[in-house]
Amino acid sequence: MDKKKSERLAPLLKLEQNREQQKVKALGEARSLVAVHAEKLQQLIEYRAEYELMVSQEGRQGIAASRLQGYHQFLNRLSTAIAQQQEQLELVQQKEQLAQNKWFDQRGAVKRMDSLIERNVHQERKEEDSREQKMLDEQAQRLQRSRRPLGFN
Repeated sequence: MDKKKSERLAPLLKLEQNREQQKVKALGEARSLVAVHAEKLQQLIEYRAEYELMVSQEGRQGIAASRLQGYHQFLNRLSTAIAQQQEQLELVQQKEQLAQNKWFDQRGAVKRMDSLIERNVHQERKEEDSREQKMLDEQAQRLQRSRRPLGFN
């Protein structure tokens, strides 16, 4: 006897579930990358704040103009690095959003396949119940005919 449609669809569901797991993994990796870039950005911002405080404290005590200029150049480089890191963070956040969208779409595909299989299982059960009921009805009719007295039709 041929396999039921629900049984034939099971490997497709497994395939969709495997794809979903791949999307979940990609999303996890994207989120990790966002966390790494956010941490780098935070470190740069904190370092710049500490450096600005140090320059400010040293400036109150009197500092040579050439040294002050060197501090400002370094602060400018830090600001540039922060801006670049912010751009990188935005880029990986966009990739994270894309990975999340792909996972969400794949999750939908799994749910649709699961629903299709459920509908088929329900239909198969209904058809099987109908066949069993028909068979029982036929057996009951035969039994009823066999119990009738011979002279009565």
